[in-house]
Amino acid sequence: MRKSTIIAGSFIFFLFAFANSIAQTNLKNTFSKIERKLAEDKNYLDIYSIMFQAGSVKLNDLQNIPRTNEKSPFNFNSTDTYSYEIIFMKENSEFDSTTLLQVRETIDKAASTGDFFGTSSSESSKEANVVLTFQDIEELYFSHPETYAALFKLAEFLIHNNEPVKLLGIKVDDQVNKSKGISSKNNQDFLNFQRVNSNHHYPKVIIDTQKKSRRARGATPETEVTDYKIDASFGNVSFFYRDMDLGYSTISAEIDMGAKVLNLHPWQSMSLTAGIRSLVTISSASQNLLEDFIIDARLMGRTKLNTSSLISSLPFVFVTAPKLNVGSGLVLDISASRAYGLPFVNFYLASGATKAFNPSVKFVDKKGELVAYFTPQQWESSMSFYWNTSEEMTLRFRIDIGAANYNIQKINYTNGGTINQVYNKIQPTATLYLNFAPKNNDFFGSSFRIFDNQLTVKFWMKLIEFSSLHSFRFETSYISAPFLRAVKEWEAEEGASYFSIRYRYGF
Repeated sequence: MRKSTIIAGSFIFFLFAFANSIAQTNLKNTFSKIERKLAEDKNYLDIYSIMFQAGSVKLNDLQNIPRTNEKSPFNFNSTDTYSYEIIFMKENSEFDSTTLLQVRETIDKAASTGDFFGTSSSESSKEANVVLTFQDIEELYFSHPETYAALFKLAEFLIHNNEPVKLLGIKVDDQVNKSKGISSKNNQDFLNFQRVNSNHHYPKVIIDTQKKSRRARGATPETEVTDYKIDASFGNVSFFYRDMDLGYSTISAEIDMGAKVLNLHPWQSMSLTAGIRSLVTISSASQNLLEDFIIDARLMGRTKLNTSSLISSLPFVFVTAPKLNVGSGLVLDISASRAYGLPFVNFYLASGATKAFNPSVKFVDKKGELVAYFTPQQWESSMSFYWNTSEEMTLRFRIDIGAANYNIQKINYTNGGTINQVYNKIQPTATLYLNFAPKNNDFFGSSFRIFDNQLTVKFWMKLIEFSSLHSFRFETSYISAPFLRAVKEWEAEEGASYFSIRYRYGF
């Protein structure tokens, strides 16, 4: 009986010792994994470090700090060649206070040997070591609470008086909302879109993707600067001269054969619009296009121009004889960047006289009466939203959502020239833009607009570019016939097409 008791006791003792050995081994392996994670994995969002030198802080309670694994106690070195870094995790949903992880020591060997020429030391001359591991700090927390409390108090003091450094190894753009696509919080998307699609000059801004590509490929030659810039197509011409750059504002001129809001091609609207465009930046200090409030405004005058006889002979316009006259008047067209966190906004207003109008086109309607239709007023208001498919902004999107309106006046010459308003309706409008710009070099773009039960599709593609000054684009557009409703008397019963070659100089 006594022998059996001794055997059973010995078995339990060895079993306990074996289990304890396994537990110690597992715990040691766990600490080793944590140390490797802290040394190699740079993907943690809430791990930070704070730097200090021992001579600049009080270390009265941090002498002979005990360490694990039979390592000798540690003491901070107060000489200038030694610097220290406390690695910690900020409080979050799982930890209600700062959690200390490691203490690292860096020795500047170049400074310790002295540099005769006073040059700065390189990273290769610095030796970094972990002097207090995660296991050491855990042991302090459980077995030496006074020492841990002194180290924690030191960390809190340093954090309060200095800005911690995030150890995240990947770059996170806090200005980007990735959950809804990549969209900048400043004016970067707005500037990217206008530089590619606007027919007026926009100052160049070096964006992050350009900086990255320059670092990858080496130095990139600067674009040649010209005194003037020209954008010309079959239906539009704009001109900018260097002396019209006033710093806070740039002014340029424009002539246009189209009519915004209306579902009409250039030359089909039988009108000519001319005036000035001003780009105004409003900032509190020095000009910063990425952050400033920007207003792009056009103030123009519009006059009727009888182009009905030219439509059939123009080789780049494929439309039936126009029926709608566009009245003379004033045009205000404004686009603005975001203000106070609001979306980008656009507003267009064209207004003219509603009486004493001499139309360019008259026709006999279905009732056998001689009539003419003209539109003296149009307006459109919308908000713009931008996003990109990647941080390189190769594929760029913009969508405009808003409302638009135009009115229609009818002149009945059979009844003595009486004028009656026959149409005036506010309708929703939406336009989707797509630009493809590999390495920030515009290549092609398109847009799809729905308004008044008609679809307008536009497409352009760069044909050639040389000497960084001259570029040519092919452009085409198609306006569908009205769908899901009856065709009105002033509208064409079939779709219409238009194409053009656009020349850009100095852009």
